[in-house]
Amino acid sequence: MTMKDVNLLAFNYGYGSFTNGPGISCWNFTKFCNIKFNIFIKLKTDIINDNVKNIKEYNNNKTNYVHWWSGLTEEFFNVVKKEKKQGKKIILGPNLFDGSNPDQEIKICKEIQPDLILVVNKEIKYKLKKYLNYKIEDFMTGPDYDLWVPPKDKYINKILWKGNTSHESKDISTALELRKKIVDKMEFIGYPYPYRYMEHVREASGYAGFVCTSLSETKSEAVLEQLAAGVPVITHPKVFMMGLHYKTGIIVNKNVEEFAQAALLLLESESLRSDLSIGAREFVLQNFKKETLSDYYLWLLNEC
Repeated sequence: MTMKDVNLLAFNYGYGSFTNGPGISCWNFTKFCNIKFNIFIKLKTDIINDNVKNIKEYNNNKTNYVHWWSGLTEEFFNVVKKEKKQGKKIILGPNLFDGSNPDQEIKICKEIQPDLILVVNKEIKYKLKKYLNYKIEDFMTGPDYDLWVPPKDKYINKILWKGNTSHESKDISTALELRKKIVDKMEFIGYPYPYRYMEHVREASGYAGFVCTSLSETKSEAVLEQLAAGVPVITHPKVFMMGLHYKTGIIVNKNVEEFAQAALLLLESESLRSDLSIGAREFVLQNFKKETLSDYYLWLLNEC
């Protein structure tokens, strides 16, 4: 397949003044793919790259592809609509539509007429297919497993919670209740102080386990990062990428009692923690190969 040039629009990219899953996913994606991306963003980033510019500096760079990754903003909408009229191929997603606002999603698609819609998982794909008559494919990026690696030193025998507490969906209240149950065996990154991504990578990679208390997750970048680092994850069925029960971690019902029981199992059994750690890392390496993602994306572009 030939090299492509793509103009990519994203609300945020990598880490900076605001770090979240879609921004990190976009950053990982552009690192993994054998494609030249001209990246235009809404929010400031700490990534120093000549290819990253503010959306106000947008130019078409003579590319045939425009990929609107995330950020339902009027600026992005106007750029994409104009580029479609110029005959460009338009890709939307995967962090744009999730089926939660059908009227808005239908309206945007009718006005833009995208050539391809990407979504983060198959559940959303089939939900959207009920009311969007466009080509829709699931497209899940993985974590940077060269960055998130198992610690060389001895791990910390505590359970980690990390996240942006400004999002109510992360359910910090359940995590705080869990801390009461396991007393001094729990640590937080992102509470009460802000989560600073690059400063916390090494620290977050060194715990006995990680607990995801989110109300729901369409993917969960945080879970995949911990798995890549060989940290067993305690999750529940509302997390789409929950891992495999007793292979990558422990899957429980979403309540404090079951979270606590799973946490104590990891803290008290070194053999269990070790086996799950190996399984967690293997799961990511087998399911999120960079070459596979890049080839799949190039194939999708050629199919547009």
